[in-house]
Amino acid sequence: MNVPQKNWVRGIAVNQSSDLAKSTVALLDQNGSPFCTATVIGTSHLVSAAHCFDGGARVSMIGVGRNATPNRSIKVLGQIAHSRFSMKSPEPRLNSDGNPHFDIAVVAISSSDPSANLVPVSRPSR
Repeated sequence: MNVPQKNWVRGIAVNQSSDLAKSTVALLDQNGSPFCTATVIGTSHLVSAAHCFDGGARVSMIGVGRNATPNRSIKVLGQIAHSRFSMKSPEPRLNSDGNPHFDIAVVAISSSDPSANLVPVSRPSR
């Protein structure tokens, strides 16, 4: 029996061929090791958490698929975290769920490689 491999998102099994799985990528350092995830929001942008870059981490590559296989044809053009984010302040301001405010970052990439099969996350309907 051929059972499709699944990824896990917030504790829920997600089929690897689903749009949700295809909109999630790994951020890889210069050694190809994953250190955070990001969500595809367009053909040239990813959104991630600012705390991923708080220690000076730099995205070198994007990992795709269940094993975060580096896709070297997708070039990382830059990254920027929200200017008001800080984990270092003596009393970081927290949301009601305990997460720091302004914990958002954007990663710019070259237009995604069609063979990577990335799908931007769907915008909520109004």
